[in-house]
Amino acid sequence: MTHKACKFIWLLPLVIVLIWPLITSATDFLCPPGTSISKCQELKLQEVYNNSYGTTAEAVTALTVSEKIGIIISYMLAFLGVIFLVLVIYSGFQWLTAGGNEDKVKQARSRITNAVFGLIIILAAFAITNFIVGKIQNIDPPPAAEQTPE
Repeated sequence: MTHKACKFIWLLPLVIVLIWPLITSATDFLCPPGTSISKCQELKLQEVYNNSYGTTAEAVTALTVSEKIGIIISYMLAFLGVIFLVLVIYSGFQWLTAGGNEDKVKQARSRITNAVFGLIIILAAFAITNFIVGKIQNIDPPPAAEQTPE
């Protein structure tokens, strides 16, 4: 394996880890002045919960079918992201403990490559899903047909 390819394999997860907070907008979390960290985290969690599910049971049941499908798809994609992380960690551990065995190194490298391709597919699926669900939610219902008295 060339030196450039080795750098790329190790640089890609590093870039993903560094860019991930920007993608998830985790960097815009600011506490009000004078608020403790634990209280600030509690307020943020409550805000996220309220934005996601509403504050009452009526708000949860008031979700449209497309919103419910969007939530289910988001959970499935998040679960696939966790599987990606587990695969990369396991493969990295296998690569580090290969002890010079080329077959184990090749298998670990192949698994990491496949996991990265899977992540690309997952991110593409997420983008397509957000686009389609957004378009479905913005569709206006057809106007009611005017009935003429006979």
